[in-house]
Amino acid sequence: MQKMFDDAGELILGTRFKKLSDKFLDDVSVIYKSSEVEFEPSWFAVFFSLDKYGRLTMSEIAANLGVTQSAISQTVSSLEKKGFVKVETADGDKRVRFVSFTEKAVKLLSKIKPIWKVIKSKMREMLNEGENSKYMLEALGELEYLFVKKGLSNRVLESLKEKNYRIEKYKQAHFAELKRLTFSWIFDYGIPKIEFVNNLKDIFEHNEIRMVFRDRNAVAAIIILKNAEYNEIFLINKNDFNDKADAFLIQNMFNDTKREKSKIKIYLDSDNFDVKSLLKENGCVYKKTVKFSKDSKKLDVFEGIL
Repeated sequence: MQKMFDDAGELILGTRFKKLSDKFLDDVSVIYKSSEVEFEPSWFAVFFSLDKYGRLTMSEIAANLGVTQSAISQTVSSLEKKGFVKVETADGDKRVRFVSFTEKAVKLLSKIKPIWKVIKSKMREMLNEGENSKYMLEALGELEYLFVKKGLSNRVLESLKEKNYRIEKYKQAHFAELKRLTFSWIFDYGIPKIEFVNNLKDIFEHNEIRMVFRDRNAVAAIIILKNAEYNEIFLINKNDFNDKADAFLIQNMFNDTKREKSKIKIYLDSDNFDVKSLLKENGCVYKKTVKFSKDSKKLDVFEGIL
């Protein structure tokens, strides 16, 4: 399971957050029941808000928690039925509803707050046991802020629509940038040829290379190793960038009428569907899937004319 989580990386954050949240709430529920305290984990946010700030409107509770009023109203209604809170409408405006504790809730708080204190202490103890987990609350706060600042959907959709690319043929000034890009790719996909480690500078200087830039940063490159029988092509890219830059680069190569056409064998990420579709449209044929090392990601191999 852990390997799958590691492989999926950021793509499975939602599932992991929910799994961890469910485990946390299950454990807290066990604590309350074992302590013979009538309290549900789902009540905590409302109880904590009212205990800290006193009488609040429904909208104030929702704002404190960063959720909608409708999300809060169900919990408040449940607490009202159980006699823990009372809900009153404001004078002159029935749309405004105030929520406050009853005596029953105050008595419950006297039992529950000592338990909260121990939960908080032991949770901090758990977080401090790990090298990175000790910073989880700070990281979580940053992530919550970033989602408010600019949500994931906006970031992804902007990237998918990105067209501000430029293509440049490799020159010596690009060496450091292309080296970083290549080593990052090797980390994910393995070493295709020993020359990529021992003679990288020679590979860059004596073969045809084109690079895609967004602003000043190289996001993809195509390295063509010339052989007598066919040319080997490696599509090098940033793993965290969208596939349109790769497709833009490959299409540029197919459109270049000045290039002498030759047989090719091209290696590319197995999940790069934009480029695979483009290769098929231009007469290339899928041959096999390869891995350069046991734990590396898969590459598809296509053959054709470029």
